Amino acid sequence: MDIGNVFSQRHASSAPVRFGGIYANFNPDNVDAYLKGFHKNPKEHTLKPFATRIFRELPTTLAVSKLIGQSPADIHILGCSDGSEAYAYAITLKESMGKKAQGNVKITGIDYTPYLVELAKTGYLVCTDQEKIWANDTQRAPHNPLAQNGWNQYLEASEAPDNFDALVKQYPNLSQITRDPVSNIAIGNGMNWYKIRPHGLPDIHFEVADMRDYVKRAPAGSKRQVYVAANALGYIAQQYGPKGFVRVLQDIQNNNRGKETYVVVGQVEHQVFKQAPQLVEFMKALGYEPVSQEQLKSLGATQIDKAYGNIWKVNTTIPVKLTFDS
Repeated sequence: MDIGNVFSQRHASSAPVRFGGIYANFNPDNVDAYLKGFHKNPKEHTLKPFATRIFRELPTTLAVSKLIGQSPADIHILGCSDGSEAYAYAITLKESMGKKAQGNVKITGIDYTPYLVELAKTGYLVCTDQEKIWANDTQRAPHNPLAQNGWNQYLEASEAPDNFDALVKQYPNLSQITRDPVSNIAIGNGMNWYKIRPHGLPDIHFEVADMRDYVKRAPAGSKRQVYVAANALGYIAQQYGPKGFVRVLQDIQNNNRGKETYVVVGQVEHQVFKQAPQLVEFMKALGYEPVSQEQLKSLGATQIDKAYGNIWKVNTTIPVKLTFDS
């Protein structure tokens, strides 16, 4: 299959693909505007360098848990950052599967940033006051596993992990996790440490790896495979263009022969899709199809309008070799 032809034939007269800046949850127009916003609402500020917030993709995370049901599964978090997303999936699957989650599901988080992986391994997260408010707001975030008593059930207010100072000495950039990355001012009491309560959660493993290399591995066994690339594939597209984006999808496809396999995208990917709609065409040309609204509804997923288009089923029955025009 010549994906290069797909691109050149449909976009022969188009300008080269350009990707705008993508930075965490907030991309200020200028530093002055950013600083004014930060100092005006310090407790509501959620920007963390290279990090995410727990349950940023709540409707999708809940839909994936419905899709897995009670089946054994491997969850691969590509670009796991500080571990927030991996723990979000672990908590959601514990809620949906009960005791079976611990034995049936394995979650692997990978990131190429060593200090974030080391932080993820500690089982501690930095969460904002606003995140806790959102978790308890069942109207804004219905069915959040952290709602009502869920926050206290799964997260325990804590001081920084015992080895945090040692980690900061080894990885000085890690100290920014509790500081504003522009002004370098301490966030204050709007950000707090929480320790994940591991009891009954699925097995979680973190490692330093480049997602482009990681997806070339063929998972062992016949478990259902879920690659959570939410907000990670977008960075690949930004840094390496359409070829890098498509090759990650190709490697996932070719290294999961015969397995039921899914790829999860997120807000950043949809921003990229708006800038380069041909990437959606590439996915469909590979045999990727979004899980339909009808299937999501039949599974009992909520907020289907927000989850639809984020979970793609992979056709792993026929090997695909891509070539690109020069």
